[in-house]
Amino acid sequence: MHIIGMDEAGRGCLAGSIFGASVLIEDVSTIPEEFLVKIKDSKKTSKEHRAEIFKELSLNYLDNIHYQVWD
Repeated sequence: MHIIGMDEAGRGCLAGSIFGASVLIEDVSTIPEEFLVKIKDSKKTSKEHRAEIFKELSLNYLDNIHYQVWD
């Protein structure tokens, strides 16, 4: 099963740029379940856990990470 995670940050065209990013995970079974259940809402995720998520995704899915900035 494939899964795509997406998020955005910014205030919009009236107040500045928007940054959007996504990651494609082609085989969810390769990710430990305890890692997946913690990824729900970036605004409710601690700074430390966001760093863990970034490290995991960067090490294992770097080719599947995409981003865009809209000014």
